[in-house]
Amino acid sequence: MVQNHAIDIGAPVLDLGCADGTFTHDLLDLRFQKIVSTDILPSSVAELDRMLPEEGRDRVLLIVDDLHKLPLAQGAFGFVIAWGILSVS
Repeated sequence: MVQNHAIDIGAPVLDLGCADGTFTHDLLDLRFQKIVSTDILPSSVAELDRMLPEEGRDRVLLIVDDLHKLPLAQGAFGFVIAWGILSVS
């Protein structure tokens, strides 16, 4: 699937509003190399941290913060996943 859309799995990807990490796990399975997963809820990020496989841990940066306060540079990511953010914003 990733290859069909010319998505660079080496480029950083942002899982914005990651919740318990459903998409983070999918990104790991698809062999993405640099994943930033963030959510405003510490309990959600803690759950993702508990469930991360050891072999994928070095590819994921976990951040607890408000999406409006994240110090992220424009263009820093190959793409952004924000599943569900609009429905709760």
